[in-house]
Amino acid sequence: EIGPEEFLLEREGFVGADAGSVFDASFEREDLIEIGCNMHARRYFVKAFEAGDKRAAVAIAAFRALYDIEDACREIDAAERQRVRAAKSRPVYDKLLEWARLHRRVEPPESLLAKALGYLHNNEAALTRFLDDGRLPIDNGVVERLHRDVAILRNNCLFAGSYAGGQRAAIALSIIGTCEMLDINPMYWLIESYRKV
Repeated sequence: EIGPEEFLLEREGFVGADAGSVFDASFEREDLIEIGCNMHARRYFVKAFEAGDKRAAVAIAAFRALYDIEDACREIDAAERQRVRAAKSRPVYDKLLEWARLHRRVEPPESLLAKALGYLHNNEAALTRFLDDGRLPIDNGVVERLHRDVAILRNNCLFAGSYAGGQRAAIALSIIGTCEMLDINPMYWLIESYRKV
C-alpha cells in the first residue's frame, strides 16, 4: 500500500491539496509546490455561519465573489485569466485576509470562526497561489468530486462477494472512469479491446 508521499515521489511542480497533514512531508520538498483548496477554506466559514456566527457571512460573500470571477473567466486562456485575477480577484482576497487578521486576534480559539480563520491563516500561501498563475485552479474540486465517487463505490462494494470479486470490480470501474475522463465511450472501448484479444 502506498501513501501520498510515495505517490508524489515522481511528481514535481504544482500539486493541488486540501492541507491534510498526510501531505506535509511531500511539501517539504522544494520541487513540489502546494496549491490550496479554497473550497475547503470556504467550507469552514460555512460551518461557522450555520452554527449561528453571522460574521462568517463576510468571508462567504468574498468567496462567492471570487468564484463568480472564476466562472466569468473559465473559457479564456491562462495569461488573460491571470490578468483578470490580478485586477479583480486579488483585491477581494486581500480584503478577506485583512478582515480575517482583524478577527483572528480577538476570536476565542475554540470557536468555529477561529478554526476557519486559522485555516485561512495557516494555508494563506497555498490558498492564494492561484492568483499569480492563470493555469492554477482556485480549488481541487474536480478531485474532491472524484473522491466522493470512490466513497460511494466503497459502500456499494461492501458485498462484492470476495476479495477477488472486489479486485475485478475495481479494475472494471477504473477502466470505465478513465474512459469517462477521456471522453471515450466505455462500451465502445471495451468492445474494441475484446476484438483485439
